[in-house]
Amino acid sequence: MTIRKKGYRDIIRYVCTPIYVLCGIPNCVRSPNQCKGLEKCMSKWNITNDCVHLKQRPTNNDVFFVGQRPPARFAQIPFLTLEPAKSYVKPGGFAEVECTSSVGPHVKVTWEGLNGARLPYNFEQYGNRLIINNAQRDDSGKYNCVCYGEDGQVYMSEYELVVEDKPAELVPPKVEHAEIGSNVVLRCNSKLPSATHVWTRQHGTFGADVNTNSDLLKLMNVQAGDAGTYICTARQNGQTIEIPVTLVVTGAIPFFPQSPRSYMKFPKLDQAYSKFNFEITFRPERPNGLILYNGQRRGGGDYISLSIVNGIPQFRYSFGDQHGILKPEKPLTLGEWHTIKVNRVRTNGWMIVDDQHPVIFPPNQKFQGLNLEEELFIGGVPKYEHIAPTASEVSEGFVGCISRLVLNERDVQLNQEALYVEGTTSCEPCADEPCQNDGVCLETQTDHGYTCVCQEGYTGRNCQVQGFQCSLGVCGIGRCGETETGIECYCPLNRTGDRCQYIEHYGDGILSFRDGSYAAYDKLTGKKNIKFKIRPESNEDGVILYAAESDRAYGDFIAVVVKDKHIEFRYIVGGKVLPVIIRSLNPVKVHEWMDISVGRSRAGLGYLQVDNEPQINEQKSAGRAQTLYLKTNLYVGGYDKRIVLNRGVGVTKGFQGCVAGLEIAGKSVDMISELRDSANVQNCGHQPDTNIDESSGEDEIPETTSNEPPQPQCPQGYTGRRCDIITDICLATQPCENGGICTKLPDNKYQCDCTLGYTGNNCQYMIQIETSAAFKGNGYLELDRKTISNSTSQLASGIALMFSTKSPNGLLFWYGQNKGHPFNGEDFLALAVNDGILEFSFRLDGEESFIRHNGIRVDTNIRHIAILKRNGNQASLELDGLTEYGETRPTIKKQMELPGHVFLGGAPDIRRFTGDRYSSGFVGCIHIVEPIEGGAIRLGDNTISSANVEQCSETDEEIDLGTEPPVV
Repeated sequence: MTIRKKGYRDIIRYVCTPIYVLCGIPNCVRSPNQCKGLEKCMSKWNITNDCVHLKQRPTNNDVFFVGQRPPARFAQIPFLTLEPAKSYVKPGGFAEVECTSSVGPHVKVTWEGLNGARLPYNFEQYGNRLIINNAQRDDSGKYNCVCYGEDGQVYMSEYELVVEDKPAELVPPKVEHAEIGSNVVLRCNSKLPSATHVWTRQHGTFGADVNTNSDLLKLMNVQAGDAGTYICTARQNGQTIEIPVTLVVTGAIPFFPQSPRSYMKFPKLDQAYSKFNFEITFRPERPNGLILYNGQRRGGGDYISLSIVNGIPQFRYSFGDQHGILKPEKPLTLGEWHTIKVNRVRTNGWMIVDDQHPVIFPPNQKFQGLNLEEELFIGGVPKYEHIAPTASEVSEGFVGCISRLVLNERDVQLNQEALYVEGTTSCEPCADEPCQNDGVCLETQTDHGYTCVCQEGYTGRNCQVQGFQCSLGVCGIGRCGETETGIECYCPLNRTGDRCQYIEHYGDGILSFRDGSYAAYDKLTGKKNIKFKIRPESNEDGVILYAAESDRAYGDFIAVVVKDKHIEFRYIVGGKVLPVIIRSLNPVKVHEWMDISVGRSRAGLGYLQVDNEPQINEQKSAGRAQTLYLKTNLYVGGYDKRIVLNRGVGVTKGFQGCVAGLEIAGKSVDMISELRDSANVQNCGHQPDTNIDESSGEDEIPETTSNEPPQPQCPQGYTGRRCDIITDICLATQPCENGGICTKLPDNKYQCDCTLGYTGNNCQYMIQIETSAAFKGNGYLELDRKTISNSTSQLASGIALMFSTKSPNGLLFWYGQNKGHPFNGEDFLALAVNDGILEFSFRLDGEESFIRHNGIRVDTNIRHIAILKRNGNQASLELDGLTEYGETRPTIKKQMELPGHVFLGGAPDIRRFTGDRYSSGFVGCIHIVEPIEGGAIRLGDNTISSANVEQCSETDEEIDLGTEPPVV
């Protein structure tokens, strides 16, 4: 421990030998003889008589005994306790140390490096604790906990961090299996004697009756929601070990075989007289069956019913003497997961099947209430003669899996809450092993019936994407969210940076937002009249303001958005499907402040006014005004992406720009002090100041010998004194959405390489890839090789394609080495268009040949069928019924080694990957891909990776997607 005065060098330093501990100041005591009854032997000066009298061993000549009163010059000096005083961690690991003053826990301390140096960026002070995330070898060393006394004294204690040389081996979590409803004991097995243990969950919380401070974690009556990864943290003498255990709960998702009868009974849908909603997710195996039924009385009365008839869902209802049937446009696909949502508010209602357009209740109906008295059934009913005769066209139960049931926005625990179950078995949604790269599959009540726990280095729904996962401390004090391409940190107020590592000051209450940012305020009550100012940084679509009745997208909402370069006020009231849309007259003014006023009049009519434009009012409609119900927070600048945005908003990205001057019902809102929640909010016009010392709370002013003003700390991609010069447009604007990868081009231009399912200049449009795919020469689709062959060593190979193109050159198909490996003489099969002629190339055991159809040009934009076959060193290429043959020079080897997946339409780094055989990707449409034995391959379901894949149009020409599609 060191004691010093401000402005002076250290005046006294006491260092204990390894077998001694510091006990008070300046007492070094043998560790076996610490003071009994005193916490860590450092909590008080009044040492009790139980203490053993041993001499201190300080580095100076002062000598006194434990139990004696300290010399007068030390009597008023407080001291600091560190727990632990030294930590050992592996590279990338986590450490935590707490510093406490003898005066009491209320005394504030400051953490700093030696000689007052700044802490590394991955060190966070939280209260009196120092939290170290992602420790690196360079972080090894000593750090000081410092307290500044009122009399000018400065006292400190030294903490040492040891980051060991070699990172620990990536040990996958231990996997424990348990049947649903059973009791489970998870063991820590830390192998640290006398260690303290704390259990945490990677996602989720514990019940109040669960003891999390033992090496054994006992879980009773486990359900689907208990599945997941549990982490045991063991600590001893500064050493910390984290041991993950993944619990797999089997039998969580029911299957309804109807052999002869299967169903589950639940309490009735409560409080459904004037409004109700439900969601159900299922995977059908037969085209007919009753999925859900709830009635008023046996054989008649009111009811709601959901069934499948010839593959088409039907929602049927009876409210008094009103009867109705809702059907979607498209049938369901057997063997795939589907979600149906139904919502009713008085006379309005709708049904949505997957991402199809809503089907609405008939208009101009008189309101009649729904009376339900009997229990609710899913999967079937005990006797079909007991349900209302008009409730279903079929008198048979549903065959398939049901993974999820939501009643009035509450998730129902299927197995736990069922009143009675008959004839169900386990669905086993993990039987197909959907989790890639050794991910662990969990049966969960989700829209696919399973969730993947990915191994280190992988993320995505099926662990198919290389990237980071959320882990303890990775976002500092921020919240971590996992996306399909990795993690994103959502920083609280006063924090910013990709890991929330920087401090952000808000001087004027003017806030800056980007996609993923939001500021949340109390829900709207009373009048819904709102005023605010915005300064857009772009005219791209974005949510400026949002509030709703439900965070699951049901019911009423209001929103102010940028849509198609204009300001729009949108809202839904009374359970309608289509929103009221009021649009500004003039387009958005980028980089200029704009005044916006929105709300509803006493007559219930919406209005919008932007700047000095005339106020635009909603057209008056028949009927009386309805009350707008809003129960969520009021979101400004964007929205919390953990909620489901109402599809009527029409926009999914957050606003890019600044917001100020918020007023609600004529009352000014302090946009800083009245915040209830926020993420990634910055000060408008200012970027994060990376020179702020987080530990001291004081600004560090860099020294300068120049008269020139210091250069600002610009965000990534910008430079200049005003940070207004773009050096890297990809970093500066982050234009690529939905996981697209941005490539910088000359003249400040860029190109977005889109992931599968998205297209557009910024990957902003959602598309669906089924059996066909279109390419523009800059993309590829990596298809799972198992769709062609289960073996990587093949005596015979073959594939058939239907394609069309207008381009004279482009790689259609490559099957050879693994992705990312440059060509190095391996075996391969390839099909390409070369100068308008189709060419089949193949290589076996170092010998290479090709087959061309010289008489047929294929770059005429009509469909062609090509069939490739190889057996040993002999091959054939059939094009539109005409066959050419070829072979390589014979060798001893007949089997071709093809370890990689199949690439369609091109390949990443195509020259390097193909050994300079091809330089451009395919331009056109691949309509069908089939193995020699089997039907058309569903490309979207079997894609490993992709870039810039689009839908084929009916005319095989470039697609015009129009405006952004709505989101369900």
